[in-house]
Amino acid sequence: MQIGDIVKLIDNPTYDWMENYLDKEFLVVDVMVESVKLKIVGSDPEWFWLADKGNFEITNECLTNASSDAIV
Repeated sequence: MQIGDIVKLIDNPTYDWMENYLDKEFLVVDVMVESVKLKIVGSDPEWFWLADKGNFEITNECLTNASSDAIV
């Protein structure tokens, strides 16, 4: 996982409340040792998360294929 990747939540994320966001895509803004800073794609106002990497998987999309509002 690297900055610019588009990711989504895994089917069974760590916390139950995360399941409310299974249909969302996230843009990786920063990568740390065990966590990532993410922006929910298309959120207005911008909505950022700091979460464990293990809760996310890379989608087949990349930043160039994402909608223009995904760009940070």
